[in-house]
Amino acid sequence: MGETDLLRLAEEALDTGNWNEACRIGRQIAAGTAPDVGASYGWAIEGIALRELGRIAESIELLSRAVDDHPNEALFLQELARTHLQAGNHQLAYDCAKRADEIAPDSDVTARILGLALVRLGRSAEALSVFEAHGGVGGDEELRKLTAVAIIGMAEARFEPVSPDLAGPTSQEAAEAVISLMDRVRAIDGLHEEERSAAEQLRQAATDALGKRYLGGFASVVSHLGLSFLVFIVVLLASSQSVLAVLAAIALLAVLTIRRIQPGWKGFREAAEAYRRSGAEG
Repeated sequence: MGETDLLRLAEEALDTGNWNEACRIGRQIAAGTAPDVGASYGWAIEGIALRELGRIAESIELLSRAVDDHPNEALFLQELARTHLQAGNHQLAYDCAKRADEIAPDSDVTARILGLALVRLGRSAEALSVFEAHGGVGGDEELRKLTAVAIIGMAEARFEPVSPDLAGPTSQEAAEAVISLMDRVRAIDGLHEEERSAAEQLRQAATDALGKRYLGGFASVVSHLGLSFLVFIVVLLASSQSVLAVLAAIALLAVLTIRRIQPGWKGFREAAEAYRRSGAEG
């Protein structure tokens, strides 16, 4: 049987999911039955089939051998990257996919593997750039899903610095950024329930954070008002015989009120406005 026939049969076996037959043909090619094809193609074919059979370690061994034999063959690197990704070797998957992308930069398949490896490495913003360069939300269903996964990864990273008490400007900015990112996911057509549910949960968590900050700002204003009034009463009682002392107490109350309430009032207004926007857009 000629080399063309063996490769055609191997391709048919892979396309139809006949993994055991693909392994057999791969071993036959690697053994030298088709000298003009080269053993590396046999290793690659068998490696792909073994991956689909769940024999990941053996798959990595054979695909690595093929890559070592043909280091500039983008297809071998692509398949090795896919197998490392399945094995959870995200950095190795990225390294292989990056090399494949440098050799064949127009490959959509390599771009998707590269982007997914970046997501798994926590580099979702870079992954989004890769996906968008190959179609992004305007691509097919798989690419739209991967784009959504990258955006959700970016939102999860932004939401991490939110403090437990949701205090400080960082929390508010992070929450608003998450809402904005999740609105981008909402606009993607054809997503599965898994991605939509993850996006809605993140968006709701960010909205809740803004709501708590809104209530916290209000509580801060009320508590500072109460404290200032208490100081005023104490000073007033202590100096009730002196008009000047009463005037001084009033002045002290004004200073305390401005200095203590102004920051809380500002935060209250900002959080209230952000919360209103998130509710209106939701």
